[in-house]
Amino acid sequence: MGGREISIGGRDLIALARDAIAKGATLRVRARGHSMSPAIRDGETVEIAPFDRGPEPGDAALVDGPRGARIHRVISRDRGPGGETYLVCGDADPGPPERVAPGDVVGLVRERGRGLDGLLARLLRRLRRA
Repeated sequence: MGGREISIGGRDLIALARDAIAKGATLRVRARGHSMSPAIRDGETVEIAPFDRGPEPGDAALVDGPRGARIHRVISRDRGPGGETYLVCGDADPGPPERVAPGDVVGLVRERGRGLDGLLARLLRRLRRA
């Protein structure tokens, strides 16, 4: 089924993603930028889906962080006196990781099924579950 493409970003993208995920739906977005390269390339379409479990280290996720809407990798989950937080960072981002609250991790980036990358993503998920 063909869909219509619209261009939104920032707060509007986060609001739309939160609404879709709250209803159990997925959202297809075109990634912009190079921070997740080579796993996710600039202009590539990815699917944002609800979590069937909490985000785990290694997952790519749509994050509403201090620098706005981003697709970043979950580096770690920390439990401290202030509660649970996640460290997230782009795969190719030279800067320090961002610390975000659990509610700021909006949805999971599903594999794109693109050849070897899709196969590697499936294998990594299976290894994490084992």
